Amino acid sequence: MKKILLPGLVLCFLVSCSISHITKGKASRNQELIGETASIVLEKKIRRLNIDTLRDEDLRKRLKKLNAWNVEVAYDKKTEFDSVVVFSRPGFSLSSEQIIYDFARKKRDLETTKNGLVPISDRIYYREIMWIIS
Repeated sequence: MKKILLPGLVLCFLVSCSISHITKGKASRNQELIGETASIVLEKKIRRLNIDTLRDEDLRKRLKKLNAWNVEVAYDKKTEFDSVVVFSRPGFSLSSEQIIYDFARKKRDLETTKNGLVPISDRIYYREIMWIIS
C-alpha cells in the first residue's frame, strides 16, 4: 500500500503544480473576452453566480473559456476591492485562482505585491490564493 501511496501523492502534487496557472494563461490570451464578459455580468446586475446554476448558454461558454466556475461582483468599499468583477475557480492544491476585472471609473494602481496580484493589463489582474488549514 505504501508503495502506491507515495508515488500517487507525488504525481498529484506535480499535476496540481503544472495545472495551477492555466487560468493565468487564459487571462493573458483573452483580455477582450474578460471585458465583454464583465460587461454582460454588470448589465444583468449579477452579484454572485455559480456556473452550475447558470441557464444562459452564451455566458456559460464565455466563463468556460476563462476557466471560471464562479463570478462575484463587488460595488462597495466594504470588500477587499470596490468596483471589481472576480472570476474564480478552485485550484487543485488547496488554492483558488482569480481573474479580477477592475471597472472603477478612475484608473487606479492596486497594490499588487501586498495582495498577490499579477497585472495582466491596466484593468485585469490575476492571483492565486492558498487556503490555509489550521
